[in-house]
Amino acid sequence: MPHLHKILEKIEELRKKINDLGTLNHLTDPELLKVSQELDALLVKYQKLLGKTQQNKKSP
Repeated sequence: MPHLHKILEKIEELRKKINDLGTLNHLTDPELLKVSQELDALLVKYQKLLGKTQQNKKSP
């Protein structure tokens, strides 16, 4: 579970960075796109880990 917490912290950090970059740059800025892709990958990882955690809780 601590691993999920660290991923959530990183997700929030990347969301803030995207917001900051979006206000300063055009939405097609390469740095903004890079951070967005990083966030997407992290969200997928989080969802997979969360699913495994919930499955483990259901198993007797």
